[in-house]
Amino acid sequence: MQTFRRLLFLTGGLLLLSGSVFAADPSTHLYMPDGQLSSHPIRVYVTPDIPESLDPRLRLTSSHEVTKKDTKEDELIQPFVHATNQNWVEIVAGQKVTRTGTLLLFDLRNYPIHPLKAMIRLTPTLYIKESKNDTIWIPVTVGSKDIYLGKSTGVIAYTLALVAVLLIFIILISRAVKGKAVFLICGSDGKLSLSRTQMALWTLAIDVVIFGYGLFHREVPEIPDSLVALMGLSLATTGISYRQVSKLTAVSGTQPTTTGSAPTTPQADAPGGAAPAQPTPPVATHSKARLGDLVADHLGEISIAKAQMVFWTGLMLVLFLTKSTIDGVLWEVPWQMVTLMGMSQAGYLGPKFVKP
Repeated sequence: MQTFRRLLFLTGGLLLLSGSVFAADPSTHLYMPDGQLSSHPIRVYVTPDIPESLDPRLRLTSSHEVTKKDTKEDELIQPFVHATNQNWVEIVAGQKVTRTGTLLLFDLRNYPIHPLKAMIRLTPTLYIKESKNDTIWIPVTVGSKDIYLGKSTGVIAYTLALVAVLLIFIILISRAVKGKAVFLICGSDGKLSLSRTQMALWTLAIDVVIFGYGLFHREVPEIPDSLVALMGLSLATTGISYRQVSKLTAVSGTQPTTTGSAPTTPQADAPGGAAPAQPTPPVATHSKARLGDLVADHLGEISIAKAQMVFWTGLMLVLFLTKSTIDGVLWEVPWQMVTLMGMSQAGYLGPKFVKP
């Protein structure tokens, strides 16, 4: 009986102890979103709320395997914005979790990042004072994971350098095959193709943004559906345009030649009463490629449909690159803009179905 009472007393004590643990305030939690640019205000979230009187400070610790440590890395950075009772969303084990606490904004434009690095991996630590009149800061919480802090100039420089290397490689291959790299954006008639030029520019712009995002965040970005639809329209326009130009050129029976030579046409009657010779597929020559081909139709007339397509393509590319660079993610092109681009491409393709 006495043993049973002891067990009962011990069990009750454990229950009271566990109840006091669960009733205690939760530990301080620091969340710093990964992949922020030092040129932007840096966001740091802390829960529960921290009074401004405790004067919170942030220290960012980095590793140095190759580069030397800068003395500024040990400084405690003071926030320029302290906002309490703020909500944010974190991804925990693949699930979205909403938290409430304090938002701190920091200015890290002068934080030391080596010129040869596009980003730096850091461990954030939050310090506070024990009292308002205290002069010593004590660490209260460390970030749950390391984060990447990037420098926009470094990310852009590395991205452009790699894109330039790939472009040079493609140009060299094209010159080895056809003699001129301009054939990449020419049609089967040897003229500059607006649809091919558009597809090349969109491919280049999207690849630049995706690589820059992947280099900075170390992950593949989520590609918006509207952007996929826009690339699909561009690809479809290029395929239809190429097919129609090839058919119209074959019907006309002309072959592009070098400057100074007359085009050849198939003979009406072959010797010995044989069937008429079939027109030879056109062979493109770089001498016919002109910048004016982007706004001229197959008859050499200025086409308002092609000029409109050039206008929309240039406008959308500038908006896409600007928005994606500022926001740090691929810009989700509005569906209304995708529709307008589709209508413009339909107007561009229409005349290609008219036989000369």
